[in-house]
Amino acid sequence: MIKRLNNNNLEVAGLIQKIFHQSYAVEAQLLKVDDFPPLKRTLDSYQNSENIFFGYFENETLVGVIECEILDNFIDINSLVVHPNFFRNGIAGGLLNFVLAKFECYSLKVETATNNTPAVDLYIKFGFEPVAYFASDSGINKVAFERISIN
Repeated sequence: MIKRLNNNNLEVAGLIQKIFHQSYAVEAQLLKVDDFPPLKRTLDSYQNSENIFFGYFENETLVGVIECEILDNFIDINSLVVHPNFFRNGIAGGLLNFVLAKFECYSLKVETATNNTPAVDLYIKFGFEPVAYFASDSGINKVAFERISIN
């Protein structure tokens, strides 16, 4: 089941932060980096974010989260994370399908590390096309994807 999360609630923000940290710790290992900015994100930044968070639940346990920023002409997917115990179970795809259906009239953009092969493959599978390659401020090589709405 997927539902919108009230990130302004301290307890919910804590659950979001926990799953982000668990997922991003694995990504940092995958990328072989010690200093990974997403791991430094504070509880306050989740709780006070104006972005929309949707959570994927298995037996009432939060196992995946997608964070979206609604802009004038497109949706920016700021984060898509899954608890490591639930990798490769279709949860990321389920969250992505949910957002694509909910915001079908928008174009969507997302960025990920070029070496994050599972994420790169997922976005390509869902019709996102690479539009730019760049290095982040922390020196991580990244790719920006966009999926243009057909509506």
